[in-house]
Amino acid sequence: MSGTHTAGGGMLRWGIGIVAAAIAAWIAWAFTFAMVQANRVPDPSLRSWTTAAALSLKAETLIQSVDQARGAAALRSPAVPQAVALAREALGRSPVDARAARVVGLGDAIAGHTDAARTMMRYAETLSRRDVPTQLWLIEDRVTANDVAAALVHYHRAMQSSPPSRELLSPILAQAADEAPIVRSLAPILRTRPEWWSEFLGDFVDRTRSSYALGVVADSLRLDPKVDVERARLSTMLNRYVYLGDVAGGRRLFDRLTGTGANGPAVANGDFERDPGLPPYGWQYSETGSSAGTRERRDGASGEFALTLDGNEGQEAARQLLTLSPGSYVLRATVGTVRPGLTTPPSVTLRCTTGSDKLLADGYAPIAQPVATMTLRFTVPVGCAGQTLVIHTAAAISYIDDKPWIDDIAIRRVKQGTDGD
Repeated sequence: MSGTHTAGGGMLRWGIGIVAAAIAAWIAWAFTFAMVQANRVPDPSLRSWTTAAALSLKAETLIQSVDQARGAAALRSPAVPQAVALAREALGRSPVDARAARVVGLGDAIAGHTDAARTMMRYAETLSRRDVPTQLWLIEDRVTANDVAAALVHYHRAMQSSPPSRELLSPILAQAADEAPIVRSLAPILRTRPEWWSEFLGDFVDRTRSSYALGVVADSLRLDPKVDVERARLSTMLNRYVYLGDVAGGRRLFDRLTGTGANGPAVANGDFERDPGLPPYGWQYSETGSSAGTRERRDGASGEFALTLDGNEGQEAARQLLTLSPGSYVLRATVGTVRPGLTTPPSVTLRCTTGSDKLLADGYAPIAQPVATMTLRFTVPVGCAGQTLVIHTAAAISYIDDKPWIDDIAIRRVKQGTDGD
C-alpha cells in the first residue's frame, strides 16, 4: 500500500500529529526515571562511569530535552551533538545497545537526515523489538510513507511489548480501524489474538462508526458466544450495530455467530431450548426487581425448556430485537399456567426500534388450563427496520404461586387479510 492514496492512507496521514503527540507523551513518561537518576549522579561521576549503558542513558536524557522541539530550535541545541557523540561511544563499546542506536537515529532525524535516521532506527529495532520509543518513531515514519501494513506491525510490536503504551496507541488505532484498508490489514494481526486485543476492542467499539469494520474485527477475533466474557463483548458489538442504525448488519453477524443462517426463524431461540442468549438479537432476560424471565423445565412445554414468568407486577421478563421486513405477520406462542383471577395475564408487545417508536402489537395471553395458544396479528410498516419483542409477566394483587410460562414463540409472514393458518 505504500505510495497509494487510499482512504486508509488519508486516515493514517491524519493521525500523524496524534502519533507524534503520543511519542512525545511516551518519552516524557518513560524517561522520567532516567532523568531523575541522571540528576542524582553528578556529571563528573557519570563521566567516570563509562559503561555503554551509562553512556546511552546520558545520551537519552540529553536528546529527550530537544526531541520534542525539532526544527531550528533543536538544530541549534548543543545537546544534540553531545547526545549523538555519547551514543556513538556507547555503540563502540556495545554494538547491541538499542537505546544508543535509537539516540543516534533521533539525532539524524532532528538534523533532517531522514534516510540515515530510518536506517539507524531499523538497526535499533533489530537489537530490541521491545524498545517502545523506537517502535513509536517507526510508526510515525511508516504513517508518513502511507505504508499501512508496516505501520500496523509497529503498532502491534509496541503494544505487545509494553502495556503502558496501549493507553496511548490503542485509541488511535481504534479510530483508524474505521477505514476499510486499515481494518483489512489489521485483521491478520487480530486473528493471532495479541495480548492487547481486549483494550483495543473496548476502544474500537466505543468509537467506531463503521458496521463493516465491526464485522471484520468480530470475524478476525473469532469471539466465542459460549464463553461468558466473550459473549458479553459480542453483545456490546451487536448493540453498536443498533446504535449505528444497521440492525440488519447486526443480525447477519448474529446469524453467523449462532449458525442460524439467513433463512433462520424470525424469533431466535423461540423455543428456549438453547442458553445462553446473545442480546440484543437473542433473548435478554430481566433479573431486576421482582420480575424475571427464567428458562427452566415446565410441564406441558413442547420441548425440554420454557420461559417461566416470575413476578406479579406486569413488568418486563424478556426481550429480543427482530429484523422483520415490511409486511403482515402472525405471532403464535404456547402459554401455560395462566390462571383465572389475575389482574392482567402475561402479555407480549412489539414496537418499532428504528425510525419510530410505533406500537405494532400488544396482546395478552389467554387463560391456559393448563396450556393454550396465544395469537397476535400485526403489520410492519416501511421504515421500521428493527422491532423489539417484549414479554411481560402477569399482574396480580398477591404473590403468584403457580407461575405462568411461555414457549414456542414463532412469527410467520402472511398475506394481508389472511389469518395465517
